[in-house]
Amino acid sequence: MSTSDSEGPVPKHDPLAALRQRSVQLYSARRIFVTLGQTLLQAVMAWQVYEFTGSALSLGLVGLARFLSALSVSNDLRLRRRRRLSAHSDCSS
Repeated sequence: MSTSDSEGPVPKHDPLAALRQRSVQLYSARRIFVTLGQTLLQAVMAWQVYEFTGSALSLGLVGLARFLSALSVSNDLRLRRRRRLSAHSDCSS
């Protein structure tokens, strides 16, 4: 594609233009507040466990349980994707 003088100057690309849209601003603000809320909830839960038990081991076990549950969710998503790709390749054969 060639540009001619009759088309006028090409507008300069603004990389932050999307951040000026109201919907993107609302989405970003919601994400920040949700992340903050989840972080505070995790801290309060850990504090409660330690306050009730007084044991660092119990606190560590709660952390381990949270990690293992996140790991199983991650593994489940990976297996679903693998099954979907396998089914797709079976259909195209």
